[in-house]
Amino acid sequence: MTKIWTVLAQGLGFAGLLVGGSVLGVTSVSAAARVSPYVCERMDLNAVRAQICQGSSSARITLVYSTGTKVISNYTESGRLLDFHVDSTDRKFSASEKAMAISALEESEAELLRRSPLALRFLQFNAEMLPVGEVVPVFASAMAPEVSSLHRGRFRRPNLPDAWFPSLPDYTMICDWIGHDVMANHTAAGNSYQNTVRVGDRDQECRGRCGAGCDRAWYVWSRQYTQECLNHDVCNDTVGTQLGECQDEWIAASGGYMSAPNCENAP
Repeated sequence: MTKIWTVLAQGLGFAGLLVGGSVLGVTSVSAAARVSPYVCERMDLNAVRAQICQGSSSARITLVYSTGTKVISNYTESGRLLDFHVDSTDRKFSASEKAMAISALEESEAELLRRSPLALRFLQFNAEMLPVGEVVPVFASAMAPEVSSLHRGRFRRPNLPDAWFPSLPDYTMICDWIGHDVMANHTAAGNSYQNTVRVGDRDQECRGRCGAGCDRAWYVWSRQYTQECLNHDVCNDTVGTQLGECQDEWIAASGGYMSAPNCENAP
């Protein structure tokens, strides 16, 4: 059964944790925190714990896996992604953690959708968009330099540059092209490539759909198709990595994954 605790947090950290009806760990709360506190919930989803903190102008979602890995994201009050990073020894997301995310979705999607659609979306993002076995940079938006600077200082590693985007990227819908051939574009090793691909073909794992493969039973936003997701699919096919040489395409595709509407009657 899902267990939920409520905490009062200051800034993006905790001021106390409600345990057995009492608040622990509260020593001082700033004036800003008293004016605009963060109300947090913790949801235990078997091998994944979701920690959801919501304030008047921003939100933080942390997914903690039983392996100890944390995936942390910050958002504006309207749900725009500010930054996210993988907090683990090697900054990689493992196949077992991906399986944990999928299992949590299969068992708790309805509860997450009811309590926090944003947390559900971020868990889906973990299950579908985070590459397995690749170093994940700190992705941060210039929309929140004070948050981004904090993360850069704390999580930067040698020879692992952070990746920046000005805001969550725009996207180009290609719903009308499902079942038709479309030109995909990507770059690798300093060269530009173009490939013609059939959009939404199940025999080709639904190229152009934002996310892995074709639609999932546990995936509420399961039928988004964008040019940027198509470009990344083809780059991944060509290069064999989701990030690396395909990192620019991955960042561009993230906007559609997080924000694009569904295409009707799409695979």
